[in-house]
Amino acid sequence: MFSPSEIVASSAGGTANEAVDLVNPPDGNYQIWVHGFSVSGTPSFTLDVNAIQGNDLTVSGLPTGAVLAGTPVTVHVDYNKAMTPGQSYNGELLLGPTSAPSALSVPITITR
Repeated sequence: MFSPSEIVASSAGGTANEAVDLVNPPDGNYQIWVHGFSVSGTPSFTLDVNAIQGNDLTVSGLPTGAVLAGTPVTVHVDYNKAMTPGQSYNGELLLGPTSAPSALSVPITITR
């Protein structure tokens, strides 16, 4: 059972399109609750969960030291694990300075 003090994120915008992003959350159990606003009848909705986990990406070509704003940087990302043919795998590359290592999130899709 979870208590309200354990809420780690929420979305309560003014439209029906809501989203929550948890970047590098700690291991544990999580629940997703959906609470309708002004709902009648028996509505349905789409819930997408894209759980990115693991550390199977290898990155090379990272700059050493500061990068000035607006400076393009090319890095190389490798993935070397067994894959099911025809299946796509989602990943995420987190980049940033030591003080904010996940300041930039780059989504990655790998398809065999």
